[in-house]
Amino acid sequence: MGGVKTCILLLILTLGVITPITTANIGEFDEVWQKRAEEAQKEALKAYEPNPEIVTQEFNDEVNTMSLVREAADKKEAKPKGR
Repeated sequence: MGGVKTCILLLILTLGVITPITTANIGEFDEVWQKRAEEAQKEALKAYEPNPEIVTQEFNDEVNTMSLVREAADKKEAKPKGR
């Protein structure tokens, strides 16, 4: 029974010590993170494309281009060195 009480006491003390550490100096970085969040929001809005067909077509074009590049590289590697 004494071991259980010791474990509970240790748990409470650990939480009491860790909680202030995890929230320490949060105000110091608050302005920086708010500015970064605003910048990220602006960039996300600039990058947003509301038409899913356009996004899908751009993705497919990129995949096709990379497949052709990979295929050309594979053919180049497969050529005999004497030619």
